[in-house]
Amino acid sequence: MAGKNKDKNKDKDKMPLKIKLKGWWEGYDQNELEKKFKSQLKEDVVDAEPVAEPEPEVDPATLIDEAGWGEARININQYIWGEGFCGPGGTEQIITMTKLLALDKKMSMLEIGSGLGGKARALAENYGVWVTGLEASEKLTEKGNDISLVKGMAKKVNIVQTDFEEEQKFDHNFDRIFSKEALFTVQDKEKLLRSVYAATKPDGLALFTDYVLGSEGSVMNEQFKDWREKETIRPYCQTEREYKEVIEAVGFKTRVNEDITPQYIELISNAWKGSTDVVKQLLKEENSREMIDLLLAEAEFWTRRVTLLKSGQLKVWRVLGYKQDSRSRMMSDW
Repeated sequence: MAGKNKDKNKDKDKMPLKIKLKGWWEGYDQNELEKKFKSQLKEDVVDAEPVAEPEPEVDPATLIDEAGWGEARININQYIWGEGFCGPGGTEQIITMTKLLALDKKMSMLEIGSGLGGKARALAENYGVWVTGLEASEKLTEKGNDISLVKGMAKKVNIVQTDFEEEQKFDHNFDRIFSKEALFTVQDKEKLLRSVYAATKPDGLALFTDYVLGSEGSVMNEQFKDWREKETIRPYCQTEREYKEVIEAVGFKTRVNEDITPQYIELISNAWKGSTDVVKQLLKEENSREMIDLLLAEAEFWTRRVTLLKSGQLKVWRVLGYKQDSRSRMMSDW
């Protein structure tokens, strides 16, 4: 009997998942968590029976494929960010930020870094624009096109898997270009953007948001080095000045060039506030332990990014460019 009570008390002393998530999000290590939340460790924060730990414990990394994405990670991200999304910014935010592009149903748009296609479908539904998406991940491309097919949007939104380091070729030109946190994973940005610029119609607009270095010295920062090594796809960040220069070097003229880091941090924080609700959902699934492990790994992934953003080592930048019609330029020279 004494042994059973001892095991029961041991279960009560396990750190609740809610506290683990909150702690990681606020930057505490395991020892700090135990000290800071010692008085809360016996609370049942998920209103559910403790989940038995499998032996051996599943390493979340084994659930992710070579491209950084797998079915389990895709599902976890949709729990966090919403159906069809695998990063900050849902339908409402995407529609708001793309007002700068003045989209309409007569236009075609090229999206660089489509993910699961949630952004493209939101714009196609709201504005009627026709979207061709480019995505580096084969898994995201396949899943994104499946979602478009189920929603009856396969003709409006088509995602193509590609290697961004290779020269891109298009069978038609586009009125608008959109890229949301995608170019930072591309080493030769200028080569990619030159092919994109060539496929942009005269007077076309291009909207880019991306991670940039807080300063030239950021690359020497130990936190930055740790983040760079632990990202699923190696980042190739530039300063915001260098980023703008590359966009202008290929031919785009810039109209907007601004820091949107505070708004971006808020988007991430708001999404992760619902993490305990996600845990409750995952506890109902057959492979709940593996999925919760993956959720915690994703929490650490985004904690590293937010830590750099808050410290100023990393920023999120927005640039709006346009392709001037050569005929208009000649007339303006008269």
